[in-house]
Amino acid sequence: GAARADREPAASRARPGFRGLGPAQSLSMLRLEGMAMTDANEALVREACEAYGRGDVARMLDFVDPDLEWAYLNPAFEDPEPETCHGREQLRWALERQAERGLASQVEEVVVNGDQVMAVIRTAGIDSGRVRQADDRNYLVLTLDEGRIVRMRACRNREESRSVAALA
Repeated sequence: GAARADREPAASRARPGFRGLGPAQSLSMLRLEGMAMTDANEALVREACEAYGRGDVARMLDFVDPDLEWAYLNPAFEDPEPETCHGREQLRWALERQAERGLASQVEEVVVNGDQVMAVIRTAGIDSGRVRQADDRNYLVLTLDEGRIVRMRACRNREESRSVAALA
């Protein structure tokens, strides 16, 4: 009853699935839950990037929130500041233009920090269409929420992307 609920620790009330577990067991369960989320976020980003790499823009966009906020680096400048766009449809237009060039992409690296995911994508020949040379790589930091990419930020290099994603 109500008297029993008052005696239970707040943590037990907040996470009913962990009721009856001691603090060490609860911490282990939280770590497992976090690992599962990390694995799911990594798998989601890999699948989205691999779809893009195959030129399957529609499949890639299945992973993107309709209200996506995304920042890109203008290829016309040597040291561009991120320019922000909004919406999945603007991203679709940009990705379809990229696909029309016939360039294939490969995921080289995915590192997850909670809802922040750093992805390194190599697209042979991409540097030919931009002033800023990056060894044919794009460095992205994606923010995920409830299984969708809600934010995407292009970075100049691995160091910047690791910093944006708060990776050590």
